[in-house]
Amino acid sequence: MKIRSQITVAFLLIIVLITGSMMVLSYYILHKFCIENENGTNVIIKDITRKNSGISQDILTNFGEELIATKARQLSIELSYYIRNNLKKQSDGNYDYKAMRRNPYLRKVASQTIKYMGSEVGFFDLFDRSGNSVINPNTENVEGHNFKEWAKDFPAMWKLVKRSFTESEVKGEYTFIDKANKACRRFMVIRHVPDTNLNICAVVNIEQFFIPVQNQIKSVSEEARNESDNLRLKIMHQMQDQFHKGLLISALIILCFGMLYALWFGSYISRPIKELEVAIDDLKKGKMPSKLPEIGSAETINITRTFNDMTTTFLKNEIRDALRGADTPGEQEKDSGGKPDADSK
Repeated sequence: MKIRSQITVAFLLIIVLITGSMMVLSYYILHKFCIENENGTNVIIKDITRKNSGISQDILTNFGEELIATKARQLSIELSYYIRNNLKKQSDGNYDYKAMRRNPYLRKVASQTIKYMGSEVGFFDLFDRSGNSVINPNTENVEGHNFKEWAKDFPAMWKLVKRSFTESEVKGEYTFIDKANKACRRFMVIRHVPDTNLNICAVVNIEQFFIPVQNQIKSVSEEARNESDNLRLKIMHQMQDQFHKGLLISALIILCFGMLYALWFGSYISRPIKELEVAIDDLKKGKMPSKLPEIGSAETINITRTFNDMTTTFLKNEIRDALRGADTPGEQEKDSGGKPDADSK
């Protein structure tokens, strides 16, 4: 293999190795960056989703509580108007509770169920400001009794009921034990019926009213987070593809320029050596080569200069030998035709 080819191949191998190393290193750095970016983004998205879900739940909870309270206020006004125009107080200042329980309208309005998303989640009941249950959906165990009977079992509930004796509106939560002996959380709104000694009370089961919607918010938030993850991964993959394409194009450009440079460099090194080789062949054939141009690398210039000095010295020696040969006696006799000169006579 010629030196030019050897230099070109060696140079191209070096370029390929350097370019390949750069591509591998760049791919590793990009892959690591994408992983770290993905982990960091996941943490941020989860934190944002959690906070948004918490805010949504708080807003929904406040909205639900206000919705129940608004319904209780409306019923209190409706009942006040009906009672003032249709019922009369007894001598003790109270109404005839038995007659009120037999009243279809009062029974329907004061003990109506609270529905949400097609399910019953609570109810209304009516009691006086002494704690006596006037109308309650549970006609057997609660209606006609005083809430004070359950003060020890449900102190939080009794505290809310007791506050309603003097306050126009009371809100709060308490724990209730259902028929299956299971503890459940309830939200209660008690509203005073104007111009009467009665309170209308709205009770909802938190697990049935708030938690399903909260779970729905969590589900929607999770779907939004998954969509965000898919979109982010799609964008990252597109970025990786573009980066890889750009890196490949850059590598090809570098390789092309490297090949051109390798060809030029190989020619730059081999051309003086080729000229020197031709000059040596001419010298072998007896031809005196002309002075070679001193170009190329420092080593090539030194070799060329040495060769030029050698040919110059060789040429000088030939000229000197030729001149010496012309001055010999045999050559002088040959020039005078072999005649003796005057002194020989």
